[in-house]
Amino acid sequence: MARRSTRSPTGHTILAVDDQQDSLVSVRNLLEREGHRILTAESGEQALVVLKTTEVDLMIVDYVMPRMNGAQLVRAVRAFDPFVQIILQTGYAGEEPPRVMLAELDIQGYHDKADDPERLLLWVDVALKTHRLVKALRERERAQAELVANCSHEFRTPVNIIAGYAELLLACDFGELPPEAVKPVRSIEEAARSLADLVSDFLRYAKIQAGVESVRQEWVDVGELAGEMQRLAEPLVEDRGVVFALELALAPPRFLTDATKLRTILRNLVINAAKFTAAGTVALRIVQR
Repeated sequence: MARRSTRSPTGHTILAVDDQQDSLVSVRNLLEREGHRILTAESGEQALVVLKTTEVDLMIVDYVMPRMNGAQLVRAVRAFDPFVQIILQTGYAGEEPPRVMLAELDIQGYHDKADDPERLLLWVDVALKTHRLVKALRERERAQAELVANCSHEFRTPVNIIAGYAELLLACDFGELPPEAVKPVRSIEEAARSLADLVSDFLRYAKIQAGVESVRQEWVDVGELAGEMQRLAEPLVEDRGVVFALELALAPPRFLTDATKLRTILRNLVINAAKFTAAGTVALRIVQR
């Protein structure tokens, strides 16, 4: 397959890593003619320094190198970049890397330096095509996450207003409520809080998709948490004769956890149990193990 001697810039950056200078020169000359930007490193340690400051689309890594070999370098890279495309190559007979390792480290291809350079170009073309597909997918997921986040923020404001006014009514800030109005207003408040939690779930999903979700630990009061779940469940079960029961005798008074995530999990479990239990008891038991 004939290739033109010079190509327009492709916009792709490739890092070649090899302890043999002549191999680096050959790879650089070959791929620069294809229009790629080529960076070089003569060791795994140098490559890691380059990757700290430069984003690359593809790495071509020599399998046999002193101090840090190709497999060790790839493991180090995968610890912080699971998406960069990687091709291993070697010029030593009998040093072909095991297929299990190629799959485990998500290495896109293996090239023998003794093969025709055209074969390396084919591997590079395939790897860069994969890079473009992965990049497009990640950008689409990030756009979807931003859309969900924006919609959720717009939705959260009126829901919080409803919950806030219901709370003010229960606190008699606008005058004392008639006794028969207390329970409906409390239900409005609880429903609004539950809806606000669902909006928070959408936001959390958006953060996960965007790769910015984090764990925030805080102390959770078990009694307060159980009370929240009871107030959430009772309106769902009382009209069907189902009983919601709490078992807290062996529970710790409080514990350290991500309160938001825990509430989300418990709320989903309690709502599902309350909705789909036709008769009997729905029990929430919290114990220390």
